[in-house]
Amino acid sequence: MSSSKNLFVSISYSQDNLDHKRWVSKLAQTLKNEGFKVLVDIFNLHGDEDINEFMENVIIHSDKVLIIMTQGYKEKADKRFAGAGYEAKLIANLIKENQHTRKFIPIKRDKDDCIPNFLKPLVFIDMSDDNLFNEKFEDLLLAISGSDSDYDDLIREINYQIDSLQPYEEYYGYTIPLIEQKKYQLSLKVQNAQSEHHFLEVIKYKIQIAQICQEQNKSQDAYKLEEGIREAYAMLSDFEKVQAKSIIADYNSDMALYIDQDINRNK
Repeated sequence: MSSSKNLFVSISYSQDNLDHKRWVSKLAQTLKNEGFKVLVDIFNLHGDEDINEFMENVIIHSDKVLIIMTQGYKEKADKRFAGAGYEAKLIANLIKENQHTRKFIPIKRDKDDCIPNFLKPLVFIDMSDDNLFNEKFEDLLLAISGSDSDYDDLIREINYQIDSLQPYEEYYGYTIPLIEQKKYQLSLKVQNAQSEHHFLEVIKYKIQIAQICQEQNKSQDAYKLEEGIREAYAMLSDFEKVQAKSIIADYNSDMALYIDQDINRNK
């Protein structure tokens, strides 16, 4: 990409172990091979430099900042501990100042929960499977240097499965019944909440649709919605999970009681 040669890309990560540092180094080198000017401590931090000053300058002056999310990074970021925690605080403040910024690109490296609380609203690229490195790297290139429309197309495809509205949009029969229209409107709200990663709202709307399905004796549809509720629940912070359980309990007390066990069993 010709435009990439003028972009400074930095990488924020936690030095969890040697294998992880090697992976970050590989990512940085692959980006350099594409023409990006990559800023990362592995290549650019020298022994006599102040690490906090280095991190501040890199984050502020980079065009894009890649945030490599691991369980180690999440723990340090949530507790604002060590170098990764300091970087997380800087990034969180910048995101707060401009909530529509596309400067920061979270990358999910671990398969388990590794998303820090301050990054939950952002769209991430899942690079946890090494077998898909090349495919996901193409997504990353698009997120870094693609147009706004390219980026919008990308975020519709990655990280989550947005509920399909096809059954409604391809309806050619008589006027759609009011109850189905209500489900359609709620499905639109689910879709919007999913795209914004507002998973607590996803749960609220899916429960409303599931309640309608139960009233219609469409138990199979309700069951599929409950699976979606569990998927959204797994993306919540611990504080949000407490809220979610209260909401779910009004719909199905047993589901709220056993939801953590169900999710752990299906991992």
